[in-house]
Amino acid sequence: MQSQATIPTALGSSYIKKLCKHYAHKIKVEYDDQQGTAYFAMGTCAMQAEAERLIFVIDAETSEAIGAIQHIMDEHFEQFAFREKLKIEWQAVEAE
Repeated sequence: MQSQATIPTALGSSYIKKLCKHYAHKIKVEYDDQQGTAYFAMGTCAMQAEAERLIFVIDAETSEAIGAIQHIMDEHFEQFAFREKLKIEWQAVEAE
């Protein structure tokens, strides 16, 4: 199962670094200037920075796991993005 969000911001790279550095205290993460992945126990969240947007894609086995990762991402992202007052609007991705 997947869920994704596209957030309009020119600061995507900065947010990826902040989120990944924060999560690295407890879980495995991989990141560079344009992308990152957080490996939660219940699934992953891939992050991609583009010129004017930030894309999050969650992969997990159950809707409960998706919801748990969404909650974690929401809480932390809102803390780091408070200056821009950004919110994540998640959308389910239909299986192909």
